[in-house]
Amino acid sequence: AMVFDTSLSMEYQVQGKSRLEEAKAIAKELIKEFPDGSEALVLDSAEPTARFFPELSLVRQRIDSLRLRPRAGSLNQAIIEACRGLSESDRTRKEIYVFTDLATGSFSVEGATEIKAALESVKGGVAVYLLNVGVAESKNVFISAAAPSAEVLPANSDALVRVTVEDAGQGEDVLLEFLLDGETRGTQQLAVEKGKAARAEFPLPRLKPGAYQGRLVLRNGGGLKFDDERFLAIEVRPETRVLIVSDVERDSELLENALAPELLTQQQRSRHKCERILSSRLGDKRLADYDVICLVNVQDLVPGRWSDLGSFVMSGGGLGVFLGNRVQQDNYNQEVAQNLLPVKLDKVATPKQPVGMQAPMPSHPVVKKIHEWDPAALGQVVVERYVRTELSGKNARRVIDFSDGSIALAERTLGGTRPGRVVVCTTPVHFDPRAKDWNDLRQFDVLFVPLMDNLINYLAGHAEQQLNYQVGQDVLIRPDRSQKIGPYLLYSPDSEEPTRHTADTGKATGSTSDAASSDGGVVVVAPELLGNYRIAGGQGDQAFQKVFSVNPIPAESRLDPMSATELAAVLGEGNYAVARTTDELREAMGDVRIGRELYPWLMLLLVLIFAVEHVL
Repeated sequence: AMVFDTSLSMEYQVQGKSRLEEAKAIAKELIKEFPDGSEALVLDSAEPTARFFPELSLVRQRIDSLRLRPRAGSLNQAIIEACRGLSESDRTRKEIYVFTDLATGSFSVEGATEIKAALESVKGGVAVYLLNVGVAESKNVFISAAAPSAEVLPANSDALVRVTVEDAGQGEDVLLEFLLDGETRGTQQLAVEKGKAARAEFPLPRLKPGAYQGRLVLRNGGGLKFDDERFLAIEVRPETRVLIVSDVERDSELLENALAPELLTQQQRSRHKCERILSSRLGDKRLADYDVICLVNVQDLVPGRWSDLGSFVMSGGGLGVFLGNRVQQDNYNQEVAQNLLPVKLDKVATPKQPVGMQAPMPSHPVVKKIHEWDPAALGQVVVERYVRTELSGKNARRVIDFSDGSIALAERTLGGTRPGRVVVCTTPVHFDPRAKDWNDLRQFDVLFVPLMDNLINYLAGHAEQQLNYQVGQDVLIRPDRSQKIGPYLLYSPDSEEPTRHTADTGKATGSTSDAASSDGGVVVVAPELLGNYRIAGGQGDQAFQKVFSVNPIPAESRLDPMSATELAAVLGEGNYAVARTTDELREAMGDVRIGRELYPWLMLLLVLIFAVEHVL
């Protein structure tokens, strides 16, 4: 069996020849020495399917067809499949030749038990030869990470693209260029020391609504080419449509001013478009016209309004409920409301000492940026009163706690393919000049404004959509709430001509692309081509355009060779031989074959000696 490493690290070139090309050349030389009538399996790490080729000419054709595969995994499964194929063969000589650069990740140490069991299962035993086509000292500079500050964001937002460039032995200055939709948006000269990393940032101020495709390019990267590029996608949505509902007008002022300050609104720079109404008029509104609905200190709602809000959330909308002194506990605890809310309300709590806030999950989108800015910021809030609550209902969880362990902010996810979210804040976000404040949030603008902004973005679904993927991951792209998936076009990096897909089957016309669709969005199954993709569909007000990117696995850029200890841990001590050239291979094959052929005779001789000694 011949097993080839087709991972991207095999792209490394020496004197104009890649490591895969070198492996192919050695393999074809080796085939010349196979006895007449030999059968061979040819497998690669991307498609470890075992199939015997009865003629050596077919073996050569299969080797010639091998190419680098971005989603090629470790060699473990290919070797296991080779063992299964050899177990079914009645040939007496069974050998596995593995052509690899032995870079970190060529084998998975976690799968050592399975490999050893497979090797032991081959009837008559099997010899394993590793053809190491790697280089002793590699030189490479590569982009190890590149990501926007947010993949989906509302209009008038500022984005920042952060990039990390690492050096693996090259030790030269490099030029990094950033292009957005084919237009250069910045270049930076980076001095990267050997074995270290350098970081760069490219600002993108006030992006307009639309889908953007970016590309980062190292102009003098080194021995590998694929990691001189990284791709990224950004989606900028229109202003978030927010309906703020309160019993009295003044209760909604503070939240509106935090989300859409008057000056930014006048300059058309606001990220959110807010509308304020009294709770008595909620039934007059078409809720589907909004992305997020906020109930601010609303005393009660009739069952029909709670049901309408439930339908809104189940269709993918976001609901924010901000408690206060007007709220009637029994109304919020009735069944129709509890079908929606993440908490059950208790009495108002007045701690003996004011409490602060803390995030049990600092990585949650509502608090992540705040925690990165200042991990102690939430703890500086002073809260003197809040509504005591307890989690209720499926999928309910805490987002922010008070320092006494009570719930400050809780959420619940509802719905199927397009889930919506409900968040309840147990301390007010309104200001009543006639009463003492329950907290000092309104005086803490440096925290209150970004906290409310993050919360509304989260409820609007901006944080849940992933646009940038690693090769091998399934891609799920969701349209906006008001859009339905019909026939759509998929534009791939390797072609300007799109493939057509239908909503009912997901099959492409004139293409083998693995894509499908459902009510929840478009699914592209493990796309392998690296680069930027685009999806277009719908007509009129249902038209939509989405983008996503596929990037390589960063580990493919790390060319450090596996140690002898690591190899022995995977394959077993003494179960393999390593060679770099055909001459070394012939020598190793001779030693192994002689040992394997003499072993039965040596065992017989030992048995005879033991028997003679026993008789004497």
